[in-house]
Amino acid sequence: MTAGNCLTERQMQVLALVADGLTNPEIGARLWLTVNTVRTHIVKISASLGARDRAHCVHLAHQRRFLCRAAAPRPIRRGWTLRERQVIALAADGTTNPQIAAALRVELATVKTLMDRARIRIDARNRAQLVHLAHQQGVLPLAADGVGSGKTSEAGGQP
Repeated sequence: MTAGNCLTERQMQVLALVADGLTNPEIGARLWLTVNTVRTHIVKISASLGARDRAHCVHLAHQRRFLCRAAAPRPIRRGWTLRERQVIALAADGTTNPQIAAALRVELATVKTLMDRARIRIDARNRAQLVHLAHQQGVLPLAADGVGSGKTSEAGGQP
């Protein structure tokens, strides 16, 4: 076991690939596992971390330092709007698009547009990779020590 006896070495490998935006079949091909085995690992990772979805797994893994900021992260793209940061923060907490829309009092289409714009801006394939790259670039600070932008929003104290 690694990561504070919470995750196995194989689970850490799967988690890192989830953070990199890979799909279950891509993870399976990379690690020589069946898609069902990958799903099982992700279910166990989620249960161990108390996560609601893949993006929440990545967020909690960053907070617990299971995933580290890159030594040479991608360049930070300036100009994140408050709404973009709020949407990313809520997605990182495992919130669904309809829940985000209700929390921010905007239309569901607006949430989808903001999420797509954030993914394109940061060059992320999916929500989990968006959260991972947002942590690497300091868009999402680590709650425990405030590492990151230091800015907070109305959405749960995240940037």
